[in-house]
Amino acid sequence: MLVNDERLLMDPTPGHIQRDVVKLREALDLENSQALYADDGHLDHKFHVGPTGRTALFFDVVPMTIIVLNSLTIGLSTDHDPDAPGWQILESFFLAFYIGECVAKLKMFGPRWYFRGLDANWNIFDFLCILLGIFDLSVYWYLQSSGQGANDSLDSIMLVKNLRMARLARMVRSLRFASELRRIFHGIISGTKVLLWAMLLLAILIYVCGILARNILANEEFPEFSSVDAAMFTIFRCVTDGCSAYNGTPVAEYLRMEYGPFFVIWYIIIYLGISMLLFNLIMAVFIENVMSNQMQRKLRELEASQNTTEVSIKEQILRIVLQTSAFGVPPEKEQEILELIPSFDSKAALVRTQFSILEGCGIVLSRTAFREMFHDRLLLRALHDADIETANSASLFDALDSDMSGWLTVQELYFGLMRLRGPVCKSEIVSMRLKLRNITEILNRQRKSLSS
Repeated sequence: MLVNDERLLMDPTPGHIQRDVVKLREALDLENSQALYADDGHLDHKFHVGPTGRTALFFDVVPMTIIVLNSLTIGLSTDHDPDAPGWQILESFFLAFYIGECVAKLKMFGPRWYFRGLDANWNIFDFLCILLGIFDLSVYWYLQSSGQGANDSLDSIMLVKNLRMARLARMVRSLRFASELRRIFHGIISGTKVLLWAMLLLAILIYVCGILARNILANEEFPEFSSVDAAMFTIFRCVTDGCSAYNGTPVAEYLRMEYGPFFVIWYIIIYLGISMLLFNLIMAVFIENVMSNQMQRKLRELEASQNTTEVSIKEQILRIVLQTSAFGVPPEKEQEILELIPSFDSKAALVRTQFSILEGCGIVLSRTAFREMFHDRLLLRALHDADIETANSASLFDALDSDMSGWLTVQELYFGLMRLRGPVCKSEIVSMRLKLRNITEILNRQRKSLSS
């Protein structure tokens, strides 16, 4: 009954027993698939999978923790004896850690990656912060060793204070490790232009209303409108915070009693027009601008990281396919792939060459093998970094299986995953429509030729 469907259907056993047998069969199939496509240890070589374990912990978590502690130290030293030597000793410790982090990255990944890679801007900023920190401490210890002190001259005081304030730039480094905070920061920067134009428009409206109020309402009873700037600020307070006079009484109520319904109608129109219409319109334009810039930034990041993503995905596919004999890679091809390792200095060139050999092996992946691949933690991390949705592996297999053959070649798998990166953009939709139009024209020509 566990292996024969006909025996299971024809056997006169109760229905609940048959259901249990089906569940047991599915569990055994799943266990067999996991064992089939797991690493069977037949390869001596282990593929490089990037910084993991303690290395990943160091470069992701430890720098962020040190930056937070450094920021707290700056705040405490501002209030409690800023010139105490203990604070400078702590600053020396933090600076030594930053220098060690920089040296470790240069040694592990090389100067080319550090100054010209994907994180080059952040790395250059870190490097400048280190140089500034070295200069800061050098000035402090020079003044101490020369016996001048930071309080002996005004120039020394200003120099030391400016260098201490410059340490706050290190807090910007926290944006590097918090993606959500970085997106908020980029959103504020991209929306600054909209906010500037919005403030200009609001200033023009308040300026016009201020001139009108100055000419109509200026008298001894209403000193809040005695000048254009006073009238503008009063109107601004009326549409934002509180419309009160200098003595704390409500201005709007006094003006209503003085001018009657004429003032009430115009006050309602101006208040609703600015506080509801203008402010909501500004918010809508701000959100639209931020979302549009975020989409463009995302697409630029995907384009900039295309080569890195290509190498990362190909490397993970190679590792998964070669770690078990179930995929049927010929032993001579395995040996050829492994023998290439000492021949390349560039990791990207090595992975591309190895993958081209794997493509020539005619390896195909079944739905079961594809499902098991998506249990691999390193592959999931690579796909997550590439912004590829991996929640539903079944639908993802159907999307990649364009010829509906029920199998995926490694080439289909790679190209399909690369096309799934990031959000859907307009060019992809337009490309699909143009291809459908071309297919429709071809079919129409075929229909006309057959009918004739």
